[in-house]
Amino acid sequence: MFRNGRLRGVIDFDTASPGPRIWDLAHLAYRLVPLTDDAHDGGPPAPDRAARLRLLIDSYGALYEPVDLVAAVAARLEELAVFTDARAAETGRDDFAEHAAMYRRDRDRVLATG
Repeated sequence: MFRNGRLRGVIDFDTASPGPRIWDLAHLAYRLVPLTDDAHDGGPPAPDRAARLRLLIDSYGALYEPVDLVAAVAARLEELAVFTDARAAETGRDDFAEHAAMYRRDRDRVLATG
């Protein structure tokens, strides 16, 4: 989405659905902080992630505390895994099942590291 010729937002329609506002921010934190399993992310070290999470929350208007957003990330990842498992069953696509397993690994990491 653009406003006055500048990028103002991006919509990813792959899993677009109604949900709580915090889920949007949770998914953004999951992908951009990132809050992913170290086996596949190549992202910043853990201390930087805490600072990046705080910056994201503050930039979003400080509506949530980090602990609440991290809990939402874990819940969102489980919901995404369930959705993706269903798609795998419907289509027979192994890559969907692999993605569901990845979401659960990432959820487990989020829960373990808080």
